[in-house]
Amino acid sequence: MSNWFVYLSVFEELYDEVISKVLEEGNTKPIGLVYSKGQSQRVDASHYSRLDIYSSIVEESLSYDPDEEFISQLESKYSISTFSLIVFADRHIGYSNKYTYKQKMSLIELTFKYALKMVEEKDIRFAWFESISGFVSLILYLVFKESGVRICAIEAGRFPGKLAIVDNENLLWDEVEEEIKKLGSDSPASKEETINAEQFLKNYRKNLPVPSSYSKELLPRVRIHDFFNAFKWIGDYFSDRHNILN
Repeated sequence: MSNWFVYLSVFEELYDEVISKVLEEGNTKPIGLVYSKGQSQRVDASHYSRLDIYSSIVEESLSYDPDEEFISQLESKYSISTFSLIVFADRHIGYSNKYTYKQKMSLIELTFKYALKMVEEKDIRFAWFESISGFVSLILYLVFKESGVRICAIEAGRFPGKLAIVDNENLLWDEVEEEIKKLGSDSPASKEETINAEQFLKNYRKNLPVPSSYSKELLPRVRIHDFFNAFKWIGDYFSDRHNILN
């Protein structure tokens, strides 16, 4: 595998550990993107051919004059007419009063230019996301998808002990649509199959392995590793390294 990209939006330490295993198999190093310097300190930079920090793009946006015509062309090209609204819904900067509307429009343009330049210069073939959510991941997804980059997004697990893999902005699991079409083309379920399906759902709902209430016994045990991680997170918070501008 070569020319690949990893968007380290959250769970960056977990991703970093997986990447180290991928590299042990003799694969090339990916380009990584984290939000802040605080995040970059939680991964091993040697695992990446290049580790970009989104805060540098945010810093550039503070004095950047957005090109409204260029943004309009992007909206037309990618059939998204609401970039100016999507950026306000972003969990990192959307609700922050630190960023003016002009700066948020600048971020749209600069993020697109970052993604387009990377695809053009690095010939990205594969991209790994934690999810397709927020305007940064959406822009990366749109550029990669249009450029033919194969995308693998790890979605929140809907079942205990399992992860959902998607490659689209609708967050449909792989092969879900194919399975639905297959079911639609098959003959109607027999009475016995219907009874078995209803019984399965009844048993699953009855024994759903999700606690309906919290108790000391149900809470996960705190490990020494978690204890030290908590101190590291607190240190990041008070040093402001968690800030997207840093």
